[in-house]
Amino acid sequence: MLESILDKLEHVVGELAAVERELPAYEMTRASFGAGDSRFGAGEGLPGRVAREMREHFAAVLAARSFEAADAATRLRNLATDVRVTDEEYAATDEAVAHRFRRGF
Repeated sequence: MLESILDKLEHVVGELAAVERELPAYEMTRASFGAGDSRFGAGEGLPGRVAREMREHFAAVLAARSFEAADAATRLRNLATDVRVTDEEYAATDEAVAHRFRRGF
């Protein structure tokens, strides 16, 4: 049973690590928001400022989600380690009890 839990935890850790790695690729250029676009005054005035702020906000959101994914991956990796240690301790306890039974207490 614990092996199944470990497999699932390790899978999720891998997925979260992939999210952390891949999120920065979604960062958009200033031009994506119209900043620097000649149709909007080459990023000047209110449209340019709004475009820059939108891009900065989008970049901050991506960075925050990437950090959260990394943090969650670390927590789950630690949980998997704890589950693995618990599994090993259960196995050691089972072996000790079996040994006592074989000896007749």
